[in-house]
Parts: sequence; C-alpha cells; structure tokens
Amino acid sequence: MIQNYLKIALRNIRKNTLYSFLNIFGLSLGVAACLLIMLYVAHETSYDHWNPQAERIVRPVADINFGGHHFELAVVSSVLGPDVQKELPELQSWCRFRDRGTYLVKREGESQQN
Repeated sequence: MIQNYLKIALRNIRKNTLYSFLNIFGLSLGVAACLLIMLYVAHETSYDHWNPQAERIVRPVADINFGGHHFELAVVSSVLGPDVQKELPELQSWCRFRDRGTYLVKREGESQQN
C-alpha cells in the first residue's frame, strides 16, 4: 500500500516539477526556520539552570531615557552592589563582572569612584 502511494507521489513530482520544487523548497525553508527559532529559544531560556537556586539569581537593568529614546542596558555602575546590599538586607551576595575601567558616580553631593 505504501509502495503504491510512493509511486503516485513520484509520478506527480515528475509531472509537476516546478510546483513540486516550490512546495518542497518552502517546506524545507519552514522547517529550517522553525528549528532555528527553537534553538534560539532553548538557548535563551537555559541560562543559569546549572545552579540549583537559579530562580534566586537576578540581574539589575538600567532604564535610560536619552534624547527621547528609551534604552534598557544590563550595564550598571559597580557601586550598585554594595549600595543595594545596604538597602536590601535580604540580598545574600552579589558579584561584579566585566569591570572595564573606572566610573565616577555622583549622588546628592557625594562622589564615589570605582
């Protein structure tokens, strides 16, 4: 029975080569796009899953409005860690990464350089 279906399918492919090519090309392009999207989503949702307490890990984000444009940056001042730990006692620990230089933070007349 399956052999009969395959014969009919091959006959139709030979008979309508252009349409068959377009259908097979579109199907393969759709499957490839779907696989790439699935790989991207799997990669984006897999961060920090190696840690047993992954749900307790947070990352501060800076919301900046500059010249009428809104930016969300994952880069914040390195002074933020100690200040947040003073303000929020439930914060157990914090860490810095990618410190590329010094920053000068001014707040209400105080200045703190890192």
